[in-house]
Amino acid sequence: MKRDTKEDARSFNALLKRIAAKERGALEEFYNLYGKFIFISVKTVTGTLHIVDEIVDDVLVKLWNGAGGMSAVANPLGWLYTVAVNCAKDRLRTAAMYEDIYDIAVEDSGIADVENGDSFHSLLAPLDEDERAIIILHIAEGLPFKDIAAELLRPLSSVTSAYYRALEKIKNKMG
Repeated sequence: MKRDTKEDARSFNALLKRIAAKERGALEEFYNLYGKFIFISVKTVTGTLHIVDEIVDDVLVKLWNGAGGMSAVANPLGWLYTVAVNCAKDRLRTAAMYEDIYDIAVEDSGIADVENGDSFHSLLAPLDEDERAIIILHIAEGLPFKDIAAELLRPLSSVTSAYYRALEKIKNKMG
C-alpha cells in the first residue's frame, strides 16, 4: 500500500501545532507515533543503548521547546531523522568535552576541590571574560558550542578554540 506523503506531512504539522500550543497529550501522541523511529535513528549514531533514552528525551524536549517557532515540515521522517541524529552527535560531543573538564578536576585534588566555590573561582581567575563565560555556559549550563556562539555573537570556531584555550589555562593553574 502506497503512503500518502502529503497527508503524512499534514498530520505531522498538525501535531506540531498542537505541541506548540502545549496541548495536553500531544507530545505523548508524538512519542507513540515517532518514538521508535527516533530511537532507531539515535542508535545508528551512538552504536550503544546506554544513552539512547536520554537522547530521545533530548529530541522530545527540543521539539516541545521549539515547536512554536517551526515552519511547516514537508518531509517529516527526513526532518525527524536529521533532528535525532544531530541531537545524538551533540550529546556525544558534549560527553567528550565533559570528560576533558572532569579529567582536569581529578588530576589534582579531586572534584570536591573544584566544587568548592572558592576553588572553582580560583580556577577561573586566569581566564579572560569570554573564556570564563564560555566555560560557565558550556560546563555549568550545558549549552552546546553553537548556542554559546549565538549567545555571544561570535563564530563557532572562536568559541571552541577559546574553550580549549581556557582548558589549557586551567590545567596550567592546577599544576
